[in-house]
Amino acid sequence: MQSFLEKARTQAKGLVEVCQVKPKGALAPAFLSEKQTASYLNMSVQWLRKCRSNGSGPKWKKFGQAIRYPIADLQNYISQSSRQFAGQDVERADQPVTTSRDWKSSSGTKVRF
Repeated sequence: MQSFLEKARTQAKGLVEVCQVKPKGALAPAFLSEKQTASYLNMSVQWLRKCRSNGSGPKWKKFGQAIRYPIADLQNYISQSSRQFAGQDVERADQPVTTSRDWKSSSGTKVRF
């Protein structure tokens, strides 16, 4: 006869095995769901939905009613979202940065304050 503690350990072991996430196939998934993507980016599902309606944010695909985010595109989105300072614009990242503190004098030389 098993003691109470042994029974509890056996039941807990069975629950751990049931709760573990096991991959369905040998290949890693190529797409993430909305919830998985939000967790991956540490953002909310609502933020992802707002980005989709604005035409911004990571690229996504629609399969029937399901919205899926390709992992490769998410990694690309993360690398493109890097900034060196707060005012940096994505489209102007390859151009020299000018700020409101830069202006040209009447002689045409650039003056910085």
